[in-house]
Amino acid sequence: MRKVQYQLARYLKRNGITIAFVAKRAGIQYELLRKSMNGTRVLTADELVAIIVNTEITFDDILAEE
Repeated sequence: MRKVQYQLARYLKRNGITIAFVAKRAGIQYELLRKSMNGTRVLTADELVAIIVNTEITFDDILAEE
């Protein structure tokens, strides 16, 4: 999951999408998502699904980040 969360963090940064925006849309506590995006916490599969379902970010978008 760490590779996916690294790629997600990179995608957000490259596209000017804030962690606060994603957290609010996905129903994830901001602090938990922030920690996941900076690598101090592992993003759960449920959180990843919530992000994909509740935002316009697709799994393909995340996987495309290298």
